Amino acid sequence: MRDVRKIQQHLGGARSQIVWLTLGGMVALGCTFALGVMVGRRAEKLRVAQHEAPTDPLKQIDAEHKLHDELTYYARLTQAHGERATVASADPLPNKKTRAPDTTKIATDAVETPRPAPLATPAPPATPQPAPAPPTDVMGGLATGPAKSGEYTIQVSSFQTADEASAYAASLKRKGYSPYVVATQIAGKGTWHRVRLGVFPSSEAATLAKQQLVASDIAGWVVKAE
Repeated sequence: MRDVRKIQQHLGGARSQIVWLTLGGMVALGCTFALGVMVGRRAEKLRVAQHEAPTDPLKQIDAEHKLHDELTYYARLTQAHGERATVASADPLPNKKTRAPDTTKIATDAVETPRPAPLATPAPPATPQPAPAPPTDVMGGLATGPAKSGEYTIQVSSFQTADEASAYAASLKRKGYSPYVVATQIAGKGTWHRVRLGVFPSSEAATLAKQQLVASDIAGWVVKAE
C-alpha cells in the first residue's frame, strides 16, 4: 500500500509539473508573438515615415554634383592629358625660321573676278514678208476666156468625154475661176475635151498665172491656142 501511495504521489507531482511547464510555454509563446507584432509595426511605421519624409534639397543637389564629378572625371583627366601633350609638342626654339605667308593666294584673292557678260537677247524672228501680188494682167487673164488663136492660155486637164470635162470645169467655177472647154480631134485617139483657164498676151504672164494655180493645188501647163 505504501508503494502504491508513493507512486500516486510521484505521478501527481509529475502531472503538476507538466501542467505548469505547458502553461509556461504557452505564456512564453504569447509574449514572443506579441513582441514580434510590436516590433513589426514599429518597423513598418519607420519605413513609411522614411518614405514619406521630404528630401532635403541641399543634400539632393550635393549628391547630384558628386555623381556628375564621378561621371566626368575620366573626360576631364583625358582633356588635361591632351593639353599637356599639346604644350609639350610646341616648338621650343624661339629662333626657328617662320614660314613666309603665301602671297600668291592673297594676290589671287585681290584680283577681282570678271563678271560674265550678260546674255544677248535673241532677236525676234523676222516676220515673213507677203509674196508680191501678181500683176493685174495675170489675175485678169485668169478671169477671161476662151483664148483666140495665137494667144497663151493654161490647160489644167483633158478628158475623153464632155460630161467629165464639164464636171471639172464646174468645180473650178465654184472656186472663182472662169474655165472653158475646147474639143480637139486627135488622130488615132478620137476627140478629147480640154479644160483651160485664162487668156495671156505672153508666155511670161501665163507662167506667172500657172504658179498662182499651183499654189492653189491646181496643176497645169502653158499652151498656145490653135
